[in-house]
Amino acid sequence: MRVVITDPTERGKVLLNHMWLPAFLAFDAAMKVDIEKQLGPKLVGRALTEETLDWAHEQVLDLICHRHQAIVGLRDYLDSMKFVEGAK
Repeated sequence: MRVVITDPTERGKVLLNHMWLPAFLAFDAAMKVDIEKQLGPKLVGRALTEETLDWAHEQVLDLICHRHQAIVGLRDYLDSMKFVEGAK
């Protein structure tokens, strides 16, 4: 699972996977707006392949960790989400 996921209700759209983020990030509306403004235009027109979603995941981690530089280990913590798999 990534911090960026495809929208299950709207084809071709991605979402910040806020349900899996720590509460202090999930409820940070200003950060969500910043991520959308910075990352959104870079995703327009790109196919939502695994590679694109991996790239978007890394970009969001960069933005979050830049904003919260004082939290040691945050990137590793958030990046570990990619090893969580949903029910099959």
